[in-house]
Order: sequence, then C-alpha cells, then structure tokens
Amino acid sequence: MFKGLEGVAKRLGHGIMGQNSSEVVMPKLISVTEAAKETGFSRAYIKRLLAQGRVKGEKIGSYWAIDKQDLQRFHRTPRKIGRPPVDK
Repeated sequence: MFKGLEGVAKRLGHGIMGQNSSEVVMPKLISVTEAAKETGFSRAYIKRLLAQGRVKGEKIGSYWAIDKQDLQRFHRTPRKIGRPPVDK
C-alpha cells in the first residue's frame, strides 16, 4: 500500500541494519483500517492513539502509516479499564 517509505522508517525509529550497511530494514506499515481489524479497536481509537503519540505512525497525505510492531506492543501492554479518576 505504501511505497518509497525509507524516510518514514527512519523517522519511526528504525535504523539501518543488516549485513550490508546500506540495507534499510523497513518496518511493517499498516493502515488505520488494518490496525482496527487486527486489534479489535475502533478506527477512531486508533487515530486518537496516533494523535496522542501513544502508537508510532506517520500521516502521509490523508492516510496513516502505522508501525505494526509498535501497535502490537501497545496492544499487549495492560491498561486499566475505564476513565482515569478526576482530580478535585
């Protein structure tokens, strides 16, 4: 789906790796729709995670390229259910 994303890979924190020093290891990038299907989260929640920087991704035009490995890390991380308490 996404082409020519070497710069995106570097901005998402993926360095140059491999036996050949010029070899760039590309992360698996997925769309918001694919991320929602994989995690069971809504598309709106995925977009909110991206906007908050809780999941790595980069907006390309009107589409998001999401780092699948980072999304999986977030999905595995235990979180408290419900809204956080309100400070009074």
